[in-house]
Amino acid sequence: MLYELRRYDVAASKLPALLDRFGSFTVHKWKEYGFRLIGFWTPVFGEKSNQVVYIWAWDSYEERTRKNAAWRADPERAKKWAETEKDGPLVNRVYNQLMEPTPYSQLDRGEPYGPDAATRSPYIFELREYQAMPQKITNITDRFGNFTCEAFKKHGFRQVGYWLNRMGGTITSSSTCWPGRAWTSGSPSSTSSRRTPSAPACSPRARRTAPSCSR
Repeated sequence: MLYELRRYDVAASKLPALLDRFGSFTVHKWKEYGFRLIGFWTPVFGEKSNQVVYIWAWDSYEERTRKNAAWRADPERAKKWAETEKDGPLVNRVYNQLMEPTPYSQLDRGEPYGPDAATRSPYIFELREYQAMPQKITNITDRFGNFTCEAFKKHGFRQVGYWLNRMGGTITSSSTCWPGRAWTSGSPSSTSSRRTPSAPACSPRARRTAPSCSR
């Protein structure tokens, strides 16, 4: 399975319109084309408050290419884009990267990170990105799998998954996503985001941390 992390830099004052288009049209159309949508989020803390973040899951790069081509050729999509962007584009720039899950990634192991969303208040999700020091990506990946994940679990951390970047972004980086209920003290060290109403729900922009990572 491949995961595609996509970040949209939203045009000024266009965030409500973009979220409405996703919620009222795009998400439903993606389902028709068989897109697997992991979730949608908008940043709560940090400099990128004008972003929308979401994640797709693919069986292969070929599946991604085939389904995206069909979606982009959809005449209803073209009509909707023309209607919603008559006063200018909603998005300034799109960033995307393809990621591969680690062997211990909870999402691919079928390990839930909490009770069913219908039975609880929405979580805040934190996406943390680690930029490994030269030749240290294996070390930090192994440390997470052999020690850190279990240590997090003992301390009550909810973990969604762990991924290695394979295309786009920085190849020597890894990402992890944590959900939580709320900030209880101090200031967050990385940007967190809140789930949007249009889909299941991580966040963008994390700082680089730990001795195995550049600062």
